[in-house]
Amino acid sequence: MTTAIRSRFRPFREEAEAQGVPADDVERWLATARPCATLTLSDDDTGPLVGRFGGPLLLPSDTPDPGHPFVASVDLAALPADATDLLLPSDGRLLFFAGSELVEIWEDTKDLIAPSAQMQMGGYADEESVEFDPVDVAASLAAQAVDAGHWDGPVSDDVADRVLLADWYAGRDVEKREGATVHWVIQREDLAARRFERVFTTVFWNP
Repeated sequence: MTTAIRSRFRPFREEAEAQGVPADDVERWLATARPCATLTLSDDDTGPLVGRFGGPLLLPSDTPDPGHPFVASVDLAALPADATDLLLPSDGRLLFFAGSELVEIWEDTKDLIAPSAQMQMGGYADEESVEFDPVDVAASLAAQAVDAGHWDGPVSDDVADRVLLADWYAGRDVEKREGATVHWVIQREDLAARRFERVFTTVFWNP
């Protein structure tokens, strides 16, 4: 954990110690913290410009149509190296696509992206439902997709073998799916090998 992150958690440490929580337990909890980068739309110059929501999809002419709604692109060269604990390349662009169930709705509303749009890279997955870990759900669904012939293996159904690449909380940005959260989860070995086409995407929406 970097000095900056430790400093950010100082109030937690001080309050825990004030309530008599043993120092070893406090440090054990703090050790689970993971740095993440939060990407938001902004009208000012606060923070580096590292990507964009929506916009034209710039792909080589011989690249097949992804067939999924294009959400955002991230310039890895502009992303601070210590922004996450993911083993990301130092340059290039990551293109994020949402689940196929959002295609038609996204096409109708993609030009109406609101400033509330927020994307997180790294860290822990989050959504309205707190009963299940979204990364655990993605691992299980990926294994089921392989068994059904809808996804290429090999995949591991062990959640420890996967990590959150990014979350996108749509808020009110996607009409008829307000509040949906998109999770992009990747196997650790695929991340190390730069096989980003192996990212497994899930969408949580509570109507």
